[in-house]
This record gives sequence, structure tokens and C-alpha cells, in this order.
Amino acid sequence: MRRRVSSNTIRNDPDLPLTHLLHRLAAAWALVGAAALVVVALVSVLSIAGRNLGWGPVPGDTELVALGSALAFFAGLPWCQVRRGHVTVGLARRWLAPRVVAWLDAGASCLLAMVALLLSWRMYLGGVDLRAWQESTMILGLALWWLFPAIVFSLALLAAVSCVGASRSDL
Repeated sequence: MRRRVSSNTIRNDPDLPLTHLLHRLAAAWALVGAAALVVVALVSVLSIAGRNLGWGPVPGDTELVALGSALAFFAGLPWCQVRRGHVTVGLARRWLAPRVVAWLDAGASCLLAMVALLLSWRMYLGGVDLRAWQESTMILGLALWWLFPAIVFSLALLAAVSCVGASRSDL
């Protein structure tokens, strides 16, 4: 006897190739962000230790911390969405039916996807401008545009993960 599979079962199957690929990509990208955060922490520790031990601070430490923190933040957003780690208003959810909560989650995921696409477009244009004007950091002279492709990728991945999350809601 064959088991009947509804479209909801197929849509909610976490082993679908696209869903699996996006989740793995988000996890790998979050590890890149975590590595950037480790580098930021090391630069901070070395700079503070250097000041206290008489070696002086790491040149451009604030620039490196700012760039690394931005990379870490944006790289973590898609994984946070995969894990449903974004802030929600749990108080209102207690009194709502599970189906209503699922619809709200799907709507929020769609809205997040649209905002992420809008931001990725604007960040792309900002990066193009920074490259055209050859903007760089003050102390180290690092080009600022190099970070923007990573941010655009993070936001596009966030949009894709949000779309998959919206389609996987238990509607």
C-alpha cells in the first residue's frame, strides 16, 4: 500500500536539496563570520596587551575591529534565520492559534526576505561607489569596498533562507 504524500509534507521536508544546500551554506558562512570574530578578539587582546606592555597598540586596531565585526554580524544573519533565532514577541503568540502563528511566521519571513533584498541592492550600490571613489581606512589604508561583496552575499543568502523558511512554515 502506497502512502499518500501531500504537498505540505514535501514542502516541509528538511531534506529537499535546495533547503539542505542553503542551510549548509548558511552554516559555513556563519563559520566564516565566527572566524572573523576570533580575529577581532585576537587583535583587541594584542592591542590591549601591547599598550600595557609598552609595545604600543596594533596599528589600525579600531579599523580591523570595525571591518571584522561587520563581516561577523552579516555572516551570522542567515544562520540565525535558519535556526529561527531572531527576536519574536512570545507574549502575543501564547494566545494565538498555532495556524495563526505559522501564518505570522511565514509573513515575517517574507518581509525579512524583501528587506534583505532591498538592503543587498543598496549595499551593492554603496560598494560600487566606494570602489569608484577609492575610499579607504584612515590608518591602514585598506580599501573599504572589499567588504561589500561579502555583505551583499550575506543579505542575498538571508533572503533565500527566509524564502525557504516562509515556504516551510506549517500553514
